[in-house]
Amino acid sequence: MPKTDGGSPPHIGNFVFLAGLGQSLLALALSAFVAGVLVVLLVDAAANRLLLVPWGAALAMGLVAIAVLGWALLARPRLLHRPGHAPMDPILAARTAALAMAGSRTGAAVTGFYLGVAAALLPAADTEAGRSSAGASAATAAAGAALAVVALWLEGMCRLPGDDDDATSRGTPGATGGGAADSRRSGPEPARRTAPGPRPSRAGP
Repeated sequence: MPKTDGGSPPHIGNFVFLAGLGQSLLALALSAFVAGVLVVLLVDAAANRLLLVPWGAALAMGLVAIAVLGWALLARPRLLHRPGHAPMDPILAARTAALAMAGSRTGAAVTGFYLGVAAALLPAADTEAGRSSAGASAATAAAGAALAVVALWLEGMCRLPGDDDDATSRGTPGATGGGAADSRRSGPEPARRTAPGPRPSRAGP
């Protein structure tokens, strides 16, 4: 079983990373859920009407999730340095990592918010507008969850193998373009100081 320089198998490190990130995304989704419920209640109290959610929101989130999935499938062999595939350019790899981070956070926020909207609209499900808005909210939440999952998968591929280990493993190039890691971590070696030699003794008078 291959291991990183820190001694932990790569898939174990990815699992720990995704589990820890999943907790933060869950907290974000819960906060967005509360915000979604509050928005529906505020609209009802201020305008005495339902919050209307178009089905275009679900379609837009679905297209974003599909686009991120397509890029993840195309970038995977290059990020993982698979044989027959040239390593990804460091700048492009960094942009891919930024895309993955933005996608996972956006997906979690959208999922929580529209789940809150759908939950708050359930009492109005006996009306046509209520059913349509609740269904569109649920579909948008499902598309947001798909985006979060795909982005998390891509984010895991963009990690360096030594990210879970201590400083002793920081010299290993990772999946996000080994050249980027090497350029960050390799530099001119500092000049070594040599121990001063014995001072010459002064001649006597």
